[in-house]
Amino acid sequence: MNAALIDILKAFLLEQQVSKKPLVLGMSGGSDSTCLFYLLLALRAQMGFELHLAHVNHSYRKQSKQEALRLADLAQKHGVAFHLMTLDPKKIPASNIEDYFRQQRLSYFARMVKTLDAQALLLAHHADDLEETVFKRFLEGASLASLYGMKPVSLLQGILVFRPLLRVKKAQILAWLFDHKLTFFQDETNFDGSNARSVFRTILQPFLQKHFGKPFSNNLIRHAEQSTKLEQYMDQQTAKFFDCELKGPWGICFDFSKNHLNAFELGYFLKQLLRKQDLIVSSKNVLELTNWVILGKANKKMVFKEAIILVDRKKFFFMRPKQIEKMRAFFHIPVKKLIAMNKVVVRPAPRLQSSQLGWKALWQGMFCFAGPNLAFDFVFRDRLTIKKTKDIKMPVFFKSIMPVVCINKQPYLDLFTGIFLSDHYDPAYSITIKMN
Repeated sequence: MNAALIDILKAFLLEQQVSKKPLVLGMSGGSDSTCLFYLLLALRAQMGFELHLAHVNHSYRKQSKQEALRLADLAQKHGVAFHLMTLDPKKIPASNIEDYFRQQRLSYFARMVKTLDAQALLLAHHADDLEETVFKRFLEGASLASLYGMKPVSLLQGILVFRPLLRVKKAQILAWLFDHKLTFFQDETNFDGSNARSVFRTILQPFLQKHFGKPFSNNLIRHAEQSTKLEQYMDQQTAKFFDCELKGPWGICFDFSKNHLNAFELGYFLKQLLRKQDLIVSSKNVLELTNWVILGKANKKMVFKEAIILVDRKKFFFMRPKQIEKMRAFFHIPVKKLIAMNKVVVRPAPRLQSSQLGWKALWQGMFCFAGPNLAFDFVFRDRLTIKKTKDIKMPVFFKSIMPVVCINKQPYLDLFTGIFLSDHYDPAYSITIKMN
């Protein structure tokens, strides 16, 4: 990319239609963020945005405290607000330190963007960073549609993230700083072989360039671009699955029974779905879930600390433990109290539609059935109700958390399936249960 850096940044900001609202720059003080800082200063008055610097002192290197003070002085010198978070050295883990620092930085930056009501967070990642990320993700076994690692514009922790220099080579950044006689901090851990990135920079990349015999950096960038296009295509192809989504107080459910399923598309969809639910699962688990759905397996369960996933006859259920406990607690409330709370509504002369019965209505939090009188209770399965419902096909897990409606202590209706269990069906009243 041979265009002047100031022109590249200006074109990017114009394309994103930046307003006068604040922009937050995640500033380390290294060459990349220093370059982006001065470029933003040059455009600040012209484009009218308010600039803020956010810095995290990792408390890991001897120079960290002094660097934070120098950045504060730099911000003050140029009339830019400076925001600092200092990490507690006692909380730094013994392993995966780089990942810990990265998560702490991003969480702090995201909080600052939200606190300031800023339009975006700016990060100074460049083309060399993208190459390293693609190479690393390839070795880690990332899927083809997630090989890219970083995008010029993305959403992270609910905020907009700009990476305007993502197609700019590191050499161009260093040349610009040299031409403008600007200094920056040097982090020796980037080159001492103490983390994966420094190993790539100091060992792998020079070795491959020497012995592979062909330049490969542009190929990695191209793979990132193709990966992004593949992700966009897969998002379009799998959007149809949201047509079979059911949301309610229990969680979310997808009924795939009427879909023509492709294993590759479904696997991609499930992985993205779980990621949006902040549940990171292994490729092996995603493949297993996909196979359960495709093959129409029954009574399959996968339990995580944060969630429970059930698959039954091409239906995919995702629930949080707290949601399950909340619903169980609901059905332990006496019926008279639920009526007083307007959570159970009783009316005479019912005219029920089939859509008001069964698991879909129950899952969405509104269930209506016909009953002969008001002397009913919710009973979790005891010996009598188990005997009455033993032939009903439903996920075993739900039999433990879904009650049966009993009238005069006799099983009357299975809530989950909407199947009546009594020979004496007398629709004198319409009884509506509202769980939302």
